[in-house]
Amino acid sequence: MHRVQSEASYRANIEGLMSALQGEGRAIIEQLQQEMAEAAEALNFERAAMLRDRVQALERATTRQTMIGQPDAQYDVIALAQAEPDALAQMFIIRNGLMLASESFPLEHAENEAPAAILASFMQQYYATAESLPPEIILPIAPEEADLLQTWLTSKRDGHKVKLTVPQRGEKRRLVERAAETAREQLALLQAQWFADTHRQERALQELQTELGLKDPPNRIECFDVSTLQGTASVASRVVFVQGVPRKSEYRRFNIKNIPHEGPDDFASMKEALARRFKRYLAALEVDEELPGSLAEKDETWRLLPDLLLIDGGKGQLNAALEVLESFNLREHVPIASLAKRLEEVFV
Repeated sequence: MHRVQSEASYRANIEGLMSALQGEGRAIIEQLQQEMAEAAEALNFERAAMLRDRVQALERATTRQTMIGQPDAQYDVIALAQAEPDALAQMFIIRNGLMLASESFPLEHAENEAPAAILASFMQQYYATAESLPPEIILPIAPEEADLLQTWLTSKRDGHKVKLTVPQRGEKRRLVERAAETAREQLALLQAQWFADTHRQERALQELQTELGLKDPPNRIECFDVSTLQGTASVASRVVFVQGVPRKSEYRRFNIKNIPHEGPDDFASMKEALARRFKRYLAALEVDEELPGSLAEKDETWRLLPDLLLIDGGKGQLNAALEVLESFNLREHVPIASLAKRLEEVFV
């Protein structure tokens, strides 16, 4: 029985906290304080202590919430900041007159886009999965296709109207300007961070170029590894780094098909995976007309040669890879190195 009461108390704490974070904190606290006084009067000090702890927790949770306007204010505020080629959306979430959250969203593919188009695209992406929609969204400008967007938002709110407001003066206008200022500050911070990260990556690539004696910085690195599954099946994996950053969209796996009868052969598996990769290179360039058209696929990245080919393994894997490059007349065009884990050695 004690455990059941404990679980019920835990659920009540969570429900109270969620309600408080949605702007209903003061009413809940007042109700709990009344229940606490009644429990103390009835000499139920254990319950009074439990209620006291719950009140304190809710007060801590609501301390940092800022009152915005009227107690019944329910809206989102969205503003944009642009500094080509980057853009950022800033959002204030206001419920029951309280600022519940201030969130920043860096935006991709926003270069050369008009603010109205960026705003419409962001709202569609954000509200497609949002847990709740307010009755009003305050904006700096009208988004593209505002009427259609408003109709769609209303349908997302189960038919309860969502109003898009572009205020020209007053408190709501000040909120938009405050959100816009926050957006500019956040974008400036992010750009400074991106700039620093880019310089660190450039320095690292230059160091790698020097250490491996490469002609150019390895801006595109392709890494190959072979794994054996359950002692029989072999899979080769390729990971790609562009400007020192993982390009996960270009990660690939090759199921090794030509496994010898006596069991997996890492050297042969590496050769097969690399041969299939560079066949795709030729197919993408349409050099060899006899290659099946399916090899070219629709992936234009196959036509890009790596500035550095990294092979997992020692001299054996390196020699196997060199044979493949030789067979495709690429040995002079693709720098290569291998990594031997056991002694942390690099072979070039």
